[in-house]
Amino acid sequence: MTVAMSDARSLPRRIRAAIPASFTLILALLLALTGLAARACEIPADYLTGVRPSVDGAPTEVSLGFGVADVLGVDDVNQQLELDFFVRLTWIEPRLVNQIGCRFPISELWFPEIYILNSSRLTEKRRNARNYVSVEDGGTMVYVNRYIGEISSYHNLRRFPFDHQTFEIEISIPQASTAEVQITPDYERTWLEDKLNIEGWDFHSIALETENRFLPQIHREVSVGLIRLEADRNSEYYVYRILLLLIIVVAMSWVVFWVPAERYEFQIGICATALLTAIAFNFSVASSLPPVGYLTVMDRLMIWAVLLIFLATAEALLTSQLVLRDREDLALAIDRHARYLFPVLFFGGWLLTIAAL
Repeated sequence: MTVAMSDARSLPRRIRAAIPASFTLILALLLALTGLAARACEIPADYLTGVRPSVDGAPTEVSLGFGVADVLGVDDVNQQLELDFFVRLTWIEPRLVNQIGCRFPISELWFPEIYILNSSRLTEKRRNARNYVSVEDGGTMVYVNRYIGEISSYHNLRRFPFDHQTFEIEISIPQASTAEVQITPDYERTWLEDKLNIEGWDFHSIALETENRFLPQIHREVSVGLIRLEADRNSEYYVYRILLLLIIVVAMSWVVFWVPAERYEFQIGICATALLTAIAFNFSVASSLPPVGYLTVMDRLMIWAVLLIFLATAEALLTSQLVLRDREDLALAIDRHARYLFPVLFFGGWLLTIAAL
């Protein structure tokens, strides 16, 4: 009984003596592991940043992946596409094959610095990760960055507002010629987000390919990655908000065919109102488009509508003159034929215009 009580009293003292020693041991182990990790992630002393990784002098292959996270806007007037996207670069670095899991600053390694050739204004979003490269199995170097901003693009608007657009993004490594670096497509890392924050457009596919191109700015042939985004404009807005209303305006001018020819002042007033309204529609649509050197489908539809309103005005003047010359029967006959002829001409001309382009 005495021995048991003595052991119970001495137990806390033993624990207190053992705790500092345990912490010291754990701290020493952590420091040792940290030192090993630091030594494991050191760049070899003979590593030269100006020497690209290569096997037998062959061009270094840089795999390019491109992911579209969101499309923020399409500017037809300024010919720009606003994107939120990721760029992923991978290449093999035999000199760092034993550094798996390490991350190095790009300033301490050979790094294929990319340029987006048709960028208008871009901002790098991954500020903490953009200056580092990770090492994976087999010496695979991985660099990922996120960008948001505007890409300059050419919009062929001949079929506007029923047009299909192919937006291109051009990525290159101008510091190296095609004999030094070749960009290869990484199809598995190229993607287009299903839900995009863009109204009025349907982006449905993305494609990635590469080509060699001579850049006159640097007098060098370089490898270029081409990303193509396919999109269709949603024309419902223009159909219901402009074309449907324009049909009503043009149909308003056909009222003159039912108004007695002797009331030509009333007929001219209706046609003038319809004509001014159609012209106002034309200015409204033109403000959303650049001053291109060709006619769009919308332009042709507008011109045809204005022309038919003008012809309705001319018909009203003709019939009024016939009535003044006591040829009312001929004026009524012209009005009866015009009631059917003008709608056929109007809708037939629109259908032919849309089908022709």
